Amino acid sequence: MTVQDKVRKLCSQATPTSNLRRWVRGYIPEHYKRLTCPMDVAIELAEKGATESITAFNTKPYFTQSLLIGAFLDGRYKTMVVVTPSQYGKSWTCGQIALLSGNAGHRTRVAGGDEKTTQIIMDNVLLHLQNAHPDIQKKVLDYGDRIEKLQSSVTKKRLTFQGGGLIESVTLGASVNDAKKYNKAIGRGGVYIVDEAAMIPEDAFAEIGRREFSSVDGEKEPLFMISNPHQTGHFYDALTDENPPEDTLIVWMDVRTSLEEGRIPSVKRVLESDFFKNNSTCQRYFLCELEDYSETSMFPPCQTKDFNSIEQLSNIPGITFFLGIDSAYKGKDNLDMCLGAEDSAGNIYVLDIATLQTKKWVDGETSERIIRQILAVVSQFHVRYISVDIGWGVYLVEGLAKHSSRYDFTVEGVNFGSGASKDRIKARHYSAKYASNMRSELHMDLQSVMSTGHVYFTTGVKKLVEPQMQAVRTCVKGGGKFGIIPKSQIKASIGKSPDELDSVLLMIHSVVRYNIGTRDISLAQTNYYERTDLTARG
Repeated sequence: MTVQDKVRKLCSQATPTSNLRRWVRGYIPEHYKRLTCPMDVAIELAEKGATESITAFNTKPYFTQSLLIGAFLDGRYKTMVVVTPSQYGKSWTCGQIALLSGNAGHRTRVAGGDEKTTQIIMDNVLLHLQNAHPDIQKKVLDYGDRIEKLQSSVTKKRLTFQGGGLIESVTLGASVNDAKKYNKAIGRGGVYIVDEAAMIPEDAFAEIGRREFSSVDGEKEPLFMISNPHQTGHFYDALTDENPPEDTLIVWMDVRTSLEEGRIPSVKRVLESDFFKNNSTCQRYFLCELEDYSETSMFPPCQTKDFNSIEQLSNIPGITFFLGIDSAYKGKDNLDMCLGAEDSAGNIYVLDIATLQTKKWVDGETSERIIRQILAVVSQFHVRYISVDIGWGVYLVEGLAKHSSRYDFTVEGVNFGSGASKDRIKARHYSAKYASNMRSELHMDLQSVMSTGHVYFTTGVKKLVEPQMQAVRTCVKGGGKFGIIPKSQIKASIGKSPDELDSVLLMIHSVVRYNIGTRDISLAQTNYYERTDLTARG
């Protein structure tokens, strides 16, 4: 069963809202992946939270939001471990909890691995403050002046209250090295509200442990941790603890919980979302489960489709051809060139991988000979876009660019180690937005189109690249970005460099880039295309 099938099944099991009890907003859900308090206690706490949210901020929270606010205010739980589907309103809820905590006189730290994550919560604190009951506003020191300065960096990082309350944003570090160098929790106890807690390294949580001793009355200060299960570690251990302490509350939602609450309006909205289409986000943000990065390849099995002849291929409506060329360094024994095509329905065909023998590299001669071989293929198939792995491949990019007008193609130099595509990040394309670098972006693009079932490999290409694809694993980097395991690990697994796979990745990149400039498809929506210095178009 695929991840998407699991989500479909979970959605189909959701209790119709007509059979659920209404809440101040939406409904009381029947389903949680895990809830460590009895449902009657959850309703009692939610009533307390909803009353406070309505009174203090004139807002009507959903049931689980009410439960979280009420459980924090109640005091019986000193540690809260929370998972919700994406876009549920985690930071919105954290903002209310933080403001209520500071108003009650607690020294409160809102925290994340990096400054951006931390600031999201603080922005919600300030948003709620502007709409808060006047009694809360008046307790903020210098509030009259601060309301005019809510955009200033100082105000965004710290609020102080009459009675000793405090809300302060602190970063904890998104990696072990960051935690040692930049952990702002060092020396600071108090209440902690931690967003994206799964991304926080162990050393940072050790420093948060000061909260257990910082209270003058000897009571343990509360820790509120919320995240999706991105990776193993302190947060995931707490989430899955079979025998949690009595003062720990675990609230683990999934997409079914949100559907029953009414936070997600329909199953149709889930199935049409970008998160659903991608295996990784579908698992973490809808199933709300941890991916197994160590054992599972990021790619599904290859679908095959063979053609008897070029004529058969040319008869496919709207067929367009592309090339990807792996040419990592000068002096390499050969270069790998992948020929692919796309039809008018958006189906992609990975047709062939040719090896271009370089023999002994001679400056000014070898690159010209290779360019002539490439142009022969360009001419035969009317190739429209070529992506070349640069390095020493820059010679090929510059040489091919001289012929781009004559043959009507675009050539782009691609640096696997560079950052993800800025224009695609701006356009919120999934692969670029969540990739740690260009190498990750290319792999995630291939994963994305394969997951939709619209990529077909010839039998010969499948035999070459499928073992290489099965050796590729993803890993989580800082800030929730995805990376690919080091190439050295892939080489150790398959006994060679995955050059053929690299050429396929570059061919898929050609398809993506061509479609950005021509028409709207699910993988690469139409948007402004900013050319690089190594891109030439006839």
